Amino acid sequence: AVGCSSRQYRRRFAQGLGLTPAAWLRITRWELAVQDLALRDGDAAGIARLAADHGYADQAHLARETRSIVTSTPARLRGALRSGEGHWSLRPARVRIVQDAKGPRP
Repeated sequence: AVGCSSRQYRRRFAQGLGLTPAAWLRITRWELAVQDLALRDGDAAGIARLAADHGYADQAHLARETRSIVTSTPARLRGALRSGEGHWSLRPARVRIVQDAKGPRP
């Protein structure tokens, strides 16, 4: 559909965005989940529903993803986003993932 092989597409995508298509999808899905998390009220059951709504297998899956990206739990992140604590932003998480994808600098 885009006029190149899937391998060439992945390579061009990574060159243009600094992430593979799979990594970009992972981060984008997580960002949407966190944005929704900040807007929703609720307890652990609410976080479980949110995780399912965004395609995570369960609440633990979302929690692992959140810890791997911002070293926090979804509940603590929601509290920080709502209170303005620490000036939370999703941009640093995306920048860190792009830097990690490129590997250590010489």
